[in-house]
Amino acid sequence: MNERSKKQVLGLILLLFLSGCIFNVERSQTNSIEDKFDSEQIVKKFYSYQNAADIDQMLGMFSNEYIKQFEMQQLVVFLSELREQLGYLKHRYIKEWKTESGTNSSSVYFFVFENEYENGHTTETFHMRKEFPGRIRIVDYKVKRR
Repeated sequence: MNERSKKQVLGLILLLFLSGCIFNVERSQTNSIEDKFDSEQIVKKFYSYQNAADIDQMLGMFSNEYIKQFEMQQLVVFLSELREQLGYLKHRYIKEWKTESGTNSSSVYFFVFENEYENGHTTETFHMRKEFPGRIRIVDYKVKRR
């Protein structure tokens, strides 16, 4: 093997090694039970604050990006009216869930709940994300009355 061929083989080996490292960094884990448990605890807190009509605590669970989508007062009114119209949460059922955690400590979570309140039924959707330094925040929340 001549010198040029040796360099080409070495370059190919180096390229394969580096591409393996890149693919390893981008691996993620989907639907981990541990991630489901962690994110479901956030939803439980949310509903606990909702039943207690503790809007300030509820607001603290949303990401800054979500809060910026609304005027703060609009979000306060929305959460207050929701509580007043629906009453207390009687039962919540997970209809669908998905989690995905990457190797760089970022995780996203998705839940759909079919809920029964004193005054009606809803389908509620939560999108959450783990933010630095590891706190899970709600980045999107939707409620549809059934």
